[in-house]
Amino acid sequence: MTDILFELPAHARAAVEDASNEGHPPWSFINRARFVEGASIRKSNGAQAGSFYGLAANSLATVPPNARFLAVSGRARDFQNLPDFPELEVVQVYDRVTENEIRVLAQIRSLHMLSLYNIRAQNVDPLAALRNLAHLHCDGAPTLTRLHFLQELRGLRTLWLEHFRGLKELSEIGALTQLWGLVLAGSMWTAMRVRSLQPLSALVRLRQLHLINVRVDDGSLVPLTRLTNLRQLWVPNWFRVAEFAALAAFLPTTDGPFHSPWFVEPKPLEEPHYSACKRCGRHSLGMSLGKPVKHLCPECDAAKIAKLIRHWATLVAGAGPS
Repeated sequence: MTDILFELPAHARAAVEDASNEGHPPWSFINRARFVEGASIRKSNGAQAGSFYGLAANSLATVPPNARFLAVSGRARDFQNLPDFPELEVVQVYDRVTENEIRVLAQIRSLHMLSLYNIRAQNVDPLAALRNLAHLHCDGAPTLTRLHFLQELRGLRTLWLEHFRGLKELSEIGALTQLWGLVLAGSMWTAMRVRSLQPLSALVRLRQLHLINVRVDDGSLVPLTRLTNLRQLWVPNWFRVAEFAALAAFLPTTDGPFHSPWFVEPKPLEEPHYSACKRCGRHSLGMSLGKPVKHLCPECDAAKIAKLIRHWATLVAGAGPS
């Protein structure tokens, strides 16, 4: 049972590989295997301390020396022994990550995927030694602003940075021209605020770009129009409609909510619903794309919607390549 507990299921490994080729970060597939599928193993008392399918290990004492996948607490009393596991490919560190844990992780040269939660370090530069790293996820680093180490990770394919309150300038990320996938996200309650998306215009190999709860000081989405290899682009509805029209004009085959004047389209309702128009009650209100947002009913606001559609068509035509 030990070998199974520390091996990603074959179907999950295949899903991770397929997703990675599309530029998707692998973490949702790994977490599904760990929590959802692993639940049956835990219920049958198959999981051991430190199991990839279990909760984060508080000790490495019972972890097999050939473990390849591991979720571990940053407070584990023997965390410094992680480099003794030469086959580790995926590590997820929870609870706390200080500079002490960063120095330990930097010694695990076999790592391909690393996920860190609750980073309490001012300097993570030692991670530059992880030259085999392909996927990096960092969630919760409110004081970390220096990301120069990323430029040494030339094999990095996806990067996910979440809840980085101090990250204002994206130039260090813009230097990662080999990236296939990028996620920048604020926390549930606090937006990530950056000065400009201009540095991202150099990431011409990107296939996936997700901006979640991100505010941009200059209000421009135009830098993203150069990313013509994008297969999927998600941005919050916090920009002027002309900015979305530029995306529609330059990225006609990229999946994302910017190919019509609707962020949320209205639809007819067959039964009462909280989203129903208060006047006719027969349709849900649509939410227009871009600021200022309009909530319109296709029956009660037909004239306004016709004007909205004409304005959108004009903007897209005017923004397109000459």
